[in-house]
Parts: sequence; structure tokens; C-alpha cells
Amino acid sequence: MSRLWIVLLAGAGIASAQGIDLGALAGAGGFTASGPTIAAGQVGVEVCVFCTGRFGVFGEYSHWFTSGVAQGFNASDVVRRADLAGGGLRIQGRGRIRPFVDFGLVGGRDEHGLAGRGGGLGGGVVGGGVRIPLGGRWYIRPQVRAYGLSPHTLEGLDAHWAVSGLVGIGYSWK
Repeated sequence: MSRLWIVLLAGAGIASAQGIDLGALAGAGGFTASGPTIAAGQVGVEVCVFCTGRFGVFGEYSHWFTSGVAQGFNASDVVRRADLAGGGLRIQGRGRIRPFVDFGLVGGRDEHGLAGRGGGLGGGVVGGGVRIPLGGRWYIRPQVRAYGLSPHTLEGLDAHWAVSGLVGIGYSWK
């Protein structure tokens, strides 16, 4: 147990020295494969390191969920769930309220249809938004994200697209 406290205290010290933001995300958007675009919910976590300056490094994990049902389409063409993780460069403005733009790479896995078939995903993410302080070290971060993904499916390579609007809430160690 004492090792856990040492790791936590060391992590907090590093976080405060590097300007780390850590937050949770929730939102909605659309996720599409070779079939229709399905309304999807998205929840996840994000971290940004070196966020006290103009440039930072972000990381994210998000879980997508849909009904997996679309009229007139084969169930194997409809994404039911997806898990994406990735990171990249965050360019942000200066000042109290900080607009930002993200460019990065993501990878993960999806499930199609009712049988749970799916495969690996890989591609890019572009996003933008604004970091608004709530007081102290807390902030909210409304943002949009667009993902271009290319998985290997039963039919071969197939493009997947996802777009979402999210709101994050987080805490800054500076």
C-alpha cells in the first residue's frame, strides 16, 4: 500500500511540473461504416500534457455506443460499439479562455451488427473547441471531433467515419 502512495505522490509532482489536464468527456454524434450513419453516444477520458503553453500533447480514450439498428441495411454494415484510443498535437490560444485545435492518430476496435463481429480500426482525428475555466483548477471543454478510420473488415478495407460534439470537465495540475 505504501508503494501506491509513493507512485501517486510522484505522479502528482510530475503532473504539476508539466501542466497536465485530466478530464472526462460525454457527447453524441454519428458513426458510419459501409452502411448508414447511426446516431451514437460517446463517453471517454482525455489528458493533455505540457498544456500550460501554446503547444500540448493530448491523449484520449472513448467508447462509442449505438442501437446498431437501421431500416433496410444488413446488420453487419451497422456499427454497434467502438472503442478508440489515440493522441497527438494540441495547438491552443493564450489567455484565460483558450481555444484549441487537435491533430492526431487513433486506433481501436469496433463491433458490427447483432453478432458482435468487427475488427481493428486505425486512422486520424481532428478536433477543436475551447477550454473555459470554472474557478480554481477546474475547467469545462466544449469541443467537436471528426475521425477518419480505415478498418480491415470481412469485405476488405472499408472507410469508417465518426463525428461528435462533446463536453468535457476536468482538473488542471500546474
